[in-house]
Amino acid sequence: MMSVFAFFWAMGPPPVDGAARTVTLIVAVALTAVTIGLALRPRGGGTLDLVGDWQQRYNRVALVALGASAAVAVGLVLTGPPRLIAPLVCLVVGLHFFPLATLFRQPLYRWTGIALTAVGLLAVVVAVTAGGDEGRRVAGFGAACALWATSFGVSLGAGRTAPLPVG
Repeated sequence: MMSVFAFFWAMGPPPVDGAARTVTLIVAVALTAVTIGLALRPRGGGTLDLVGDWQQRYNRVALVALGASAAVAVGLVLTGPPRLIAPLVCLVVGLHFFPLATLFRQPLYRWTGIALTAVGLLAVVVAVTAGGDEGRRVAGFGAACALWATSFGVSLGAGRTAPLPVG
């Protein structure tokens, strides 16, 4: 699922134009297909023992992130500069990875949260100083790279250590 989100982030304003845009699209499709293939392959090694109410906790985190993203988008469309929508949504997405790291006992998600939060902040600065398209490019390309990297890492078993404290 993460690689699908990466694909959609990558399909925002292109970081390049012309023939390079076509290459970017082909690479985005290939990365998404490979990460989905890795995620779907059979793996040994048992299952992850999640806390009993993990689904409810995940739903809360997801709903808060969705609500915050929607509030950012609607609020900026109605009152502010819409050029900040993608950068601020990227920031929200980054922040939502911190509770997910604990919930899924996946420390790699902390790095995803750090990367996406940093990309979101950088994209805000770029959008304010250089313009909305540039800010959306930074947010889209940066988020896509962070999510693909996380998808590869999780699919290959990186980052999983002893269970994190859940509380």
